Order: sequence, then structure tokens, then C-alpha cells
Amino acid sequence: MHDFSSILNALISFATGYFVFRLKSDKNSHNFLKDDLNRADKELYQKSKEIERLNNKIRRLNDEIDKLKRGEQ
Repeated sequence: MHDFSSILNALISFATGYFVFRLKSDKNSHNFLKDDLNRADKELYQKSKEIERLNNKIRRLNDEIDKLKRGEQ
């Protein structure tokens, strides 16, 4: 009976340790995913600003083309 109790206690200790390890690793995974998401969000914001800048440049160039066309007619 003593051996069974020792084995059972060892299994419970192992299971508890494994469970705590999994909780910590899941939290770390969550933090890594959150960091990746924040990084991607910043990159997306920068790209959207770049696209906005390029669209403004295209709009100015189109306006310039329209002015030149009107001047030729």
C-alpha cells in the first residue's frame, strides 16, 4: 500500500508540475502572439500612411496632368 501511495503522490506531483508548466508556457505564447500582433499592427499603420502619402502624390500628379491638358487645348 505504501508503494501505491508513493506512486500516486509522484504522479500527482508530476501532473501538477506539468499543468503549471503548461500554464506558464501558454502565457508566454500569448505574450509572444500579442507582441507579434502589436508589431504587425504598427507595420500596417506605417504601410497605410505610406499608401496615403503615395495616393496624395498621385492625386497631385493627376491634377498637374489635367492642368497641362487644359493648357494645351
